Amino acid sequence: MGNRARARDLITRLDYDSRLRVPITSPPEADKARLRIGQGRRSHPSPTSSARDQGVALLVVVGYLAIITMFAAALLRALNISLDESKRAEHVAISLNLAEAGLDKAAAALHANPGYRGETATPLGDGNFSVEVIPGEQPSTFRLVSVGELRYDDIPLHRSRIVAYLRLAADASVQELHWTEVKK
Repeated sequence: MGNRARARDLITRLDYDSRLRVPITSPPEADKARLRIGQGRRSHPSPTSSARDQGVALLVVVGYLAIITMFAAALLRALNISLDESKRAEHVAISLNLAEAGLDKAAAALHANPGYRGETATPLGDGNFSVEVIPGEQPSTFRLVSVGELRYDDIPLHRSRIVAYLRLAADASVQELHWTEVKK
């Protein structure tokens, strides 16, 4: 037995799959050489250029869809933030209007009765107001503190506080009224 025959026998014994009890044979030496340099049979057929083009097109479409999805998500997020800000601005305006209603009520009550000292949690619309009347150092002057609170199902949404200076004329009409909103 020559060297080549021994080598082939050794390869056959080494490539033996013991589980299947089937020898794994390798192609002849000439076929191995052709496969190494790229001339000869291939074990898997190569994809055609149209299949490659379809794969590239699929990747491009998936990429575009991912970009469009990200833009849509960013747009929805921006719209949601804008909606939240406008709701908050609406809540601020309503609670400030409730606090102003408390000032108007106090001014009208002081016109009718200079002994009026305020009220608490007076319901009005979607909320309530509370007003406190504190007599000033000079006659017919008052410090008013009014709080307007917007509520939804007994849950406070926003609260505004106004501090005002009120001076009544001799006939008990409002002569001067200055107020500022007190920020938290």
